[in-house]
Amino acid sequence: ARVRSRTPGGEEMASDFERQRATAEDRLGAIVRAPGDVAALARASLDGAVGSLRLDDAGAPVDPPSADDKTLLEHALCRVMFGLIEDASARATAVMSHVASGGGAKKAATDKKAGATNAANEPSMPRLLDLALTLSETGVVEPACVFNALEQLLETCTIADCEDVFTWVEARRGRLSADALWRRGKLVMLRTCNELQRRLSKTADTVLRGRVLLLLSSLYPLSERSALNLGGNYNAGNVTELDVRDAEGDDAQARAGTQASDANAEAEGVVVDRAFYETFWSLQKFFSNPPAALEPTGGWKTFARALGSVLDNFETHRLDKTSAGRAVTTVTTVTGGGDEHRGAAAANIEGTTAGTKYLTAAPLLHLQLRDPAFRRHFLVQCAVFLGFCTAPCLYKGVDAKGALDAKKRVMEAIRHTPPHGEEFAAAVALALRREEGWVLWKRDNCKDFEREPEAPRAPPPAAPVMRRRPRAGAAAPAV
Repeated sequence: ARVRSRTPGGEEMASDFERQRATAEDRLGAIVRAPGDVAALARASLDGAVGSLRLDDAGAPVDPPSADDKTLLEHALCRVMFGLIEDASARATAVMSHVASGGGAKKAATDKKAGATNAANEPSMPRLLDLALTLSETGVVEPACVFNALEQLLETCTIADCEDVFTWVEARRGRLSADALWRRGKLVMLRTCNELQRRLSKTADTVLRGRVLLLLSSLYPLSERSALNLGGNYNAGNVTELDVRDAEGDDAQARAGTQASDANAEAEGVVVDRAFYETFWSLQKFFSNPPAALEPTGGWKTFARALGSVLDNFETHRLDKTSAGRAVTTVTTVTGGGDEHRGAAAANIEGTTAGTKYLTAAPLLHLQLRDPAFRRHFLVQCAVFLGFCTAPCLYKGVDAKGALDAKKRVMEAIRHTPPHGEEFAAAVALALRREEGWVLWKRDNCKDFEREPEAPRAPPPAAPVMRRRPRAGAAAPAV
């Protein structure tokens, strides 16, 4: 709430601020609703809108605006933005696709009945963000104004609307990363993206989470320390829960519903018992928090014994090129689905769809072991873990020679896992070699990658011209 001063001068100052703010708000709203280029409209409409603001032909202030004028324009811009959000909510439309009609929620309801539309027929919120970006670039408002507007907008939007807002951010990445703006707005952008990441689900919003991380990695330099896990912390919350039900009861229930599947499994010899089930999934505790699992006495021996047992199973029951087709048939038989389920299973095996976490039910393991995608996920986990184990002075209690031998077995198992095992193994090996470079970089206290440009070298001196001098006593050449 606005607090009025009791003095007459105070009343005049408050009224003057409100009058100028209302004028600026009306002009900003008119720019958003009018058709045409936002920059040209801002140059024509905001000249003289507040205080002594005067704009040149390029839209930049002739004289630097005062801090009060910048604050007033930013305040008016935010009020216009929240008015658009209210208008979109009243019309039950997406924020980034809503076309403003002006007048707030009541006016929106009236215009909806009358069928009124914006003359430009363009979404209003993207135009408002473009206006904020233009004003930040030209110096009419503070450079961080557009970042503050994005932060407030994302805080008020649903997840679906946040995705549309983020699409706008990706399209304007080049302008947002300009040095004049980025120096003042990078911390606001980092805070905004981190807050959005906290709101997003790790299972339902994986694509948007990945887009946020990709944007941050493109905006910030490689040596930016705020994005580094300098403490080497692990995600200890990623816990793999085992199936604690009775193994015999589970196997009986599975055989009752999947007789054909189990007949094929027995023929191939891949049916697993409870001991192997616990051995296989126990390896996840080493992957999720290696120091806590390896540092106790006998930790590495326990891991090596369990990994050896799993690799022995993989080497005994290698997959061929027809394994993917059999896995689709098995999954379809178990689920009782038709063509739709068969297509979804095939897509999952080919890698076009990926789950974030596999199920750990005991009856599923003998089916999962015949799934090439499942084997690849597990073997890549082993390769990454063993790659860190073979790095010098990283984990305590690790047998370096044993880790190197185990890594060779894992890479060999990846090569024998279809489809395109050789190519996939080469890609994994390349990623592990690059990761070794990152480990050494962090160990050296994350030295900057950027270097000052070297001065251009002077061109080498021209070679002397060799002239022939006549020998003494030689006859003069004929003319």
